[in-house]
Amino acid sequence: MKKIIAISSKTLAILVILSVLFSSVVTFSAASPKLSKTKKTLIVGKSFTLTLKNATKKYTWTTSNKNVAKLISVKKNSVKIKGVKAGTATVTVKIGSKKLKCKITVKDKPQPAEEPAPAEQPTVKEYKVLSFYKQTAQYIEDSLNTYAAQGWVVKGVTSYVTFENKVSVIVILERDKIE
Repeated sequence: MKKIIAISSKTLAILVILSVLFSSVVTFSAASPKLSKTKKTLIVGKSFTLTLKNATKKYTWTTSNKNVAKLISVKKNSVKIKGVKAGTATVTVKIGSKKLKCKITVKDKPQPAEEPAPAEQPTVKEYKVLSFYKQTAQYIEDSLNTYAAQGWVVKGVTSYVTFENKVSVIVILERDKIE
């Protein structure tokens, strides 16, 4: 039994020496702080939340231009940023002597697309042919004035004949069709 213990203690001693010789030192350090984003584009009036990860020390948030990007809500490890007007700003978080930055670009609200003008409907024309046979010029003029008041336009006169101060005329009138 002493022999087994002696071998075991020798084996154990060798194992200890080998583990010391071939062991590597592993050091664990806390992960360094970082931001959830390093750049962000916003639309005026919209906001987003920037998060600080792995922060163990006290920190402060600042913006380079509060007229462009405003810090509206600071919580435990995050800040809510709102786009105020078009431009650029840098949001910085200072942790001890270290500074982390996020570039914020704010753009104007997109203009709504204009609706296309409705397609013009083709104009439908209406025609009328008047025949005046042996009428006075005054009668024809009065008749045409009555039609003109209704939107008719003289497009042409196809014949003109005189008989003893009487006129025979064929007149073509046109107007946009009323529906």
